[in-house]
Amino acid sequence: LEVWNCPEILSGWLSIPEIDRLAAQILRIFQEASLSELEYKRLGAVIQGSVQTTNLCLILPFVDVPQEFNDGLANAIQIYQLSLRSNTLQGSDTIAVEGLLRNPLNKLEYLSLSHTHLEDHHFIVLAQLLPMTKIRHIDFSQNHIQSRGLLEFARQMPKMNYLRRVHLGSNPWKESPLEVIEECSAALLHGLRQSTSIEWLDVADDLPQYRLLWYYSALNAGGRRLLQPSSH
Repeated sequence: LEVWNCPEILSGWLSIPEIDRLAAQILRIFQEASLSELEYKRLGAVIQGSVQTTNLCLILPFVDVPQEFNDGLANAIQIYQLSLRSNTLQGSDTIAVEGLLRNPLNKLEYLSLSHTHLEDHHFIVLAQLLPMTKIRHIDFSQNHIQSRGLLEFARQMPKMNYLRRVHLGSNPWKESPLEVIEECSAALLHGLRQSTSIEWLDVADDLPQYRLLWYYSALNAGGRRLLQPSSH
């Protein structure tokens, strides 16, 4: 089910009494205008209650969003793919994503927070939560991630046992002084060398350690996990 910038249709759809039991595998909503408080609450109920919806994409104005919407998103444990790209997320909105990642019942495998104005302090919390999830593909590109956030993400990389693909491109840490870029590049390399799962790492090809980063991700893609001694 897709609703693309049609406020009247979206409003009418959300007013249907039984809509919170939606039987749609894919739900994509693009809306330029803000929803009413009641519509945000109803959408939160739909997100949480639609047990057959496994692919959710929302591009909405996240301004003065009621807590009921964030609660619905945090409890949408049936979602496998979640995209909130191209939204300007407020603190409470990232808290909703954090809540979903903390839920041990969540089934999330793909998460895109690309172009959401994500700052270091929220990115760091998300990075620390990723090892507790089974996410395989993440996209944090085109945000406001600085070296502090990047270094913490690199530190957590070896613990992300399910993660396969990582997008971190077009973030301002790449515009840091050379010594900071070298520190970030070395940290990414160290994290990748300790990882046996990450097969693709989206970073600029002018990084000091780019060739080694490519080598270790390619090694993982080629099955380096099979070469590791068993821990059993």
